[in-house]
Amino acid sequence: MGWIGLMIVAVFMLTGCPGKPQEKPLPPPARIGVSVANLDADSAKLMQKEMEQNQRKDNVIISWKDARGDAAAQEKHIEEMFKQKVKVLVIDMADPANAGEVVRRAAEQDIRVLALNTLPQDTAVDGYIGVDAFRLGELQGKTAVRLAGGTGGKVLLVEGPPGYEAGQMAEGFANAVAAAGGVSVVRRTLTPDNALQVFRLIEEGVNQFPGQVKVVVVQDVQAAQEGLAVLLRQGKPPFATIGMGAGKEAARAIAAGIHDAEADPRPDLMARYAYQAAVELSKTGRWTYETQINSGNYTIPARLVPGRIIDRQNLYLMEQRWGKEITQGGGGQGQREGQQGSGNQQGGSQGGSGGSGGNSPTPAKVKIKTKDGKTMEIEVKGEIESIQVEEGGQAGAGGSQGDQGGQQGQGGQ
Repeated sequence: MGWIGLMIVAVFMLTGCPGKPQEKPLPPPARIGVSVANLDADSAKLMQKEMEQNQRKDNVIISWKDARGDAAAQEKHIEEMFKQKVKVLVIDMADPANAGEVVRRAAEQDIRVLALNTLPQDTAVDGYIGVDAFRLGELQGKTAVRLAGGTGGKVLLVEGPPGYEAGQMAEGFANAVAAAGGVSVVRRTLTPDNALQVFRLIEEGVNQFPGQVKVVVVQDVQAAQEGLAVLLRQGKPPFATIGMGAGKEAARAIAAGIHDAEADPRPDLMARYAYQAAVELSKTGRWTYETQINSGNYTIPARLVPGRIIDRQNLYLMEQRWGKEITQGGGGQGQREGQQGSGNQQGGSQGGSGGSGGNSPTPAKVKIKTKDGKTMEIEVKGEIESIQVEEGGQAGAGGSQGDQGGQQGQGGQ
């Protein structure tokens, strides 16, 4: 073989056979940090499953943490993610006031930040994924008017703590009720981190207008799932109820006939949108958004999830999410507790299933005994510092129970 033949053999050895290009090795997977805080345990697990199912196909790693309402725990989770050198942070802020510092530190490390579920005001996040809160408020308003029956009665609206989502929902609700006419709205507003307050606000509003309140609407997920749910465990109240969150227990209560409707923020679809945006940002630094939201000095790219109302007519949608046990067997916990008139039963409580990833201790449980002999048990997510009971504007003595429960509790929605 001459020197030309030797050169041809060498070329084949170095380049391989023609027509069979060598596959390029995949780059190291991009790490995406996800920290949730304001979701109930069932919805958090649903979102985690949705976000993790395609990570291998998309060559990413999801680092999932559930702070369960605890801002201090979330700070630690975010610090861990910084050390892991994530490319993108997807954050449902436990305390939106902390968002500015998180975004500043992330920018220093070239980390993109997506706000999930909660839009912190006047903060330069790279995007926002949340429910179309205005439209969901409209749907609640139309449902409230229908349930009120056009009788000229009153609708008691318990709004969420001040924030972008709460403001949008309240505005959408007011527009729908004003357009329909026939009912008037009594408005009450929750303060942050006080789900127990919903009991007082409902009692206060109903007692202020005896026999006139036809519908009670709660627009805050935590208040609905930790407060309104406990009210429903006493049985069907003398007014219609519309909650927020569409969790397992609420679906069971609708099936049992003791609850009328739920506003569903679609946590599964929200997770899907957030995952798609995070993957795009991790690979290209850009993402496909659908609208923009003005927030203080910033205009935030956003993609909004279309929410919906769940009632007995479309309860099968909750079967798709939570399983057929929601509607089979007579409605589960809600019906059993409604028949017995007591909140002592445990079956099917949302918090009892725990959070995703095992990042927090078991939530504390607070038992409330009323003068008429009824007992209510509430699973409180977040460390309890104290409990204040107000009667007629005066603070009652609830500190001892709070101190006892606070030794056990941590967690969040």
